[in-house]
Amino acid sequence: DWECTCQAPTVGSFAGGAALCRLDECEAECATCEGGVCEAAGQSCVDIDTSEGALGDWQCTCAPPSASFAVVGVAVCEVDECNHEGAQCALNHQTCTDPDVTAAGDWYCECVAPHHGKRVAGVATCEFDECTDNAATCLAEGQACVDADLSAAGTWLCRCAEPDEHGADVVGGAATCDRSE
Repeated sequence: DWECTCQAPTVGSFAGGAALCRLDECEAECATCEGGVCEAAGQSCVDIDTSEGALGDWQCTCAPPSASFAVVGVAVCEVDECNHEGAQCALNHQTCTDPDVTAAGDWYCECVAPHHGKRVAGVATCEFDECTDNAATCLAEGQACVDADLSAAGTWLCRCAEPDEHGADVVGGAATCDRSE
């Protein structure tokens, strides 16, 4: 009985015939091999084609949920956290943004206009100053617009603006102002 055995760094053998030699660049030690760089970066190494002539095709692959990889080098692992966390923003009628898909924990929910507010890694508290839309009603009467509760709708009112004016504030309309003499 005789056996053909592949020469290092290739591996493989076959009894009674030519061996099919393979070279897994993630496991072998050679000039084109990975040499542990993927593992050092917390990534996995995959050699797509281990045939003897296929060199320089190994890949570093990021851990899930990232699907990023790089051929013959460390991958930039990208994870858009909004793919996982965005539902809580959407359920509260907010948008989700992940400003840096290579950094963890920086996603945020942001209120949709005309509301404003945002919160990193959670649902925002949205506020809406109704005077933004209704100030003209008050200003036309020389009055100031005040939104008594930025988190609730229908709370804006007009208030007498002049120091010598007194009157009743009116929610949703112009105040009744009287000048003192």
